[in-house]
Amino acid sequence: MTMVSTDLLEKQVAKELNCMVLPATNEPAGTPLLMLHGWGQSMISLHMMGSLLQRDREIHLIDLPGFGDSDLPEAAKSKEGAWDTRKYAHVIIEYMNGKGLKTANILGHSFGGRVCLQLAAHFPDRIEKVVLMDAAGLKPHRSLAHKLRLFKIKSIGSFIRTTRSLTGEKINKKWHGWFSSKYGSTDYKSASDMKNVLVKTVTEDQAENAKKIKHPTLLIWGENDQATPLDQAHRLKSYIANSELLVLENKGHMPYESLGSHLIVYHLRNWL
Repeated sequence: MTMVSTDLLEKQVAKELNCMVLPATNEPAGTPLLMLHGWGQSMISLHMMGSLLQRDREIHLIDLPGFGDSDLPEAAKSKEGAWDTRKYAHVIIEYMNGKGLKTANILGHSFGGRVCLQLAAHFPDRIEKVVLMDAAGLKPHRSLAHKLRLFKIKSIGSFIRTTRSLTGEKINKKWHGWFSSKYGSTDYKSASDMKNVLVKTVTEDQAENAKKIKHPTLLIWGENDQATPLDQAHRLKSYIANSELLVLENKGHMPYESLGSHLIVYHLRNWL
């Protein structure tokens, strides 16, 4: 069996990323912009924004590994080797190296925002400006009732795991299926072979990464976002020294939907 080093694996994944490069239509062009989509999405979700922004700069729309048409090796999906967002950030840096990009601006929506936080915190010299759109990455504030519910869910899950040897694999699988269908999130239920990556990344708390970021940062948030509520935007703003917050009225977790892309690009073009 051939062993592949982690660095080599990241370079290999970066080389095979599915991407779409939209050249700038006007000269002189600004710094290239890399756009990273959310969990369960692909580059298509941000294509409208990208096509509107390419007037001023080269746009790189990327399918993150494991999404769209970009593959993630099985080893990186396993329970033991599941990738975290730091690995995803390394892949984006390798992608930039392959495209000859010394620096870039980055935009991340939701899960893509997690990756952007890693990029800006750990590769500051490669990033110029950061746009976080309804970004994930902070631990949510939980009410007592929610904490009690989580305790209940964890207790049931722990019971199912520890009784595997007593109940037998067949019965245990039935219990696990019931548990996942009743308590699993929508993302978890649809994650398929990316479940281990999801579990690994959603448990990260990137507050310390956010505090390291000194780049000009624009936070774009839907007023009615339920997945990453507005309080997380205010917390990120307090952590990131050189940041400003734009709240979009009557928008949710995907503010770019419908005519939202045009509204966002109107503000983004001026800011960039």
